[in-house]
Amino acid sequence: MTAINEMGRRENYVGDKFLIENYKDIQKNILHTSNVLKNFGVSSPLKDVVEKKYYDTDDLFFRKVGINISINVYKSRPYADLVVRYDSEQKRIQFISNIPDTFIKKVGKKDTIDKHFEYIASTILELIPNGISVEPLEKVRQVKLKLTVKKKRERYRVIHSNGLKVILSFEQSVYMNSKRNKVKLNILELRLDSPKETAPLFDKFVHDLQLAEYRLIKTKHSDLFIGQDYLDI
Repeated sequence: MTAINEMGRRENYVGDKFLIENYKDIQKNILHTSNVLKNFGVSSPLKDVVEKKYYDTDDLFFRKVGINISINVYKSRPYADLVVRYDSEQKRIQFISNIPDTFIKKVGKKDTIDKHFEYIASTILELIPNGISVEPLEKVRQVKLKLTVKKKRERYRVIHSNGLKVILSFEQSVYMNSKRNKVKLNILELRLDSPKETAPLFDKFVHDLQLAEYRLIKTKHSDLFIGQDYLDI
């Protein structure tokens, strides 16, 4: 089995997602009208388009064991990201609680998932060292495209003098299942961009933002979970 190599990186995801109905008005209030960002430096907007393709078996085996597998293709980048993430409602056991929850590897924009089966299986063994009851590679070879999410994003990086850095991503999203059923949703994603030690500051920032903009509707933190709420996957 192929070992995880230097092309991949590990990280932990800390973030929240909110549904936003009045996209432009809420964006204006957060960025310009409310005082929530008055003590932050705010970057110029970065606009891009991303397409996320999520894969799983017919019986959603990997979703059930807490593994998300996706290939993310960006219009502005010459490569795609293969993402394998541990994302389960079950708390990790103590001796692996400090293992990063996400592996990201740069791949070709036109790569098919089968080119990376061995890499995916290797990362699963890293994310769940105690195993998944079956041989990972055998199950990985059964995955199919289950959900496609196309996002038109406008992102801002906000920085506070206390060390907190957050990415605000305003997203016009289209979720589509394998039967080509679709749903359109506007999403605000807040993602911690500073070390995990600043997570308490991030939690306070999210709380303050919710007080400043009451129209935010908290939703699942994963696009895969959001898609499952609205579509048959």
